Amino acid sequence: MPIISYFFGIRIRIRFEDHNPPHFHAEYQGAAASFTMDGEVLAENKKAIPGKQKALIKAWALIHQDELDDIWQMCQESGEVFKIEGLS
Repeated sequence: MPIISYFFGIRIRIRFEDHNPPHFHAEYQGAAASFTMDGEVLAENKKAIPGKQKALIKAWALIHQDELDDIWQMCQESGEVFKIEGLS
């Protein structure tokens, strides 16, 4: 599962040929969750990502929603991805 962005210790990944709905995965200090392309939480592991980091992920997703949609489509069709700039 390639890393498509990294910022403030948060890794953003996307899986090739993943199930619908379109989503991405975020990891932070051993916590993990999946998010919709507009940054809403779909599912979390037992160790939840802290609220501050969830807010950063949501802000990042809203800024890059079109790019996330493009990557999702590319992943499903060809297995290709590109990097998205993180927050600074």
